[in-house]
Amino acid sequence: MAGVMHNASHMYGVHPGAELLAVLYAIHVAREAGLDMLEVRTDSRYAVNCLTQWLPTWKRNNWRTAAGTPVENKKEIRAIDEVRDHMDVRFEWTPGHSGDSGNSAADSLAKRGAIAALRVYPH
Repeated sequence: MAGVMHNASHMYGVHPGAELLAVLYAIHVAREAGLDMLEVRTDSRYAVNCLTQWLPTWKRNNWRTAAGTPVENKKEIRAIDEVRDHMDVRFEWTPGHSGDSGNSAADSLAKRGAIAALRVYPH
């Protein structure tokens, strides 16, 4: 898992690209289950902002930021945008570690996955 810190006993950080891949995976799972609408709740302000606020401007600016630099994680963002052409996907930010049961469950699963990854790919 990208962004996992070296020692599993520390807090885990997730690379923004990994957050976007998780969103893309959730959308694909929902589509395969036959859903035509999905609400994605995430504690990643980056993911929500990418997909709700910044995306239209980036597309108009040929995938360049306001500073003129290439958009990071363009591949993942474009893939999510393309899937949204076929499914109504809405995004909602939820604060992390705030007692939201879905967010707490996702955090627990991510930590378990990080620990498993460290066993397979120790640093």
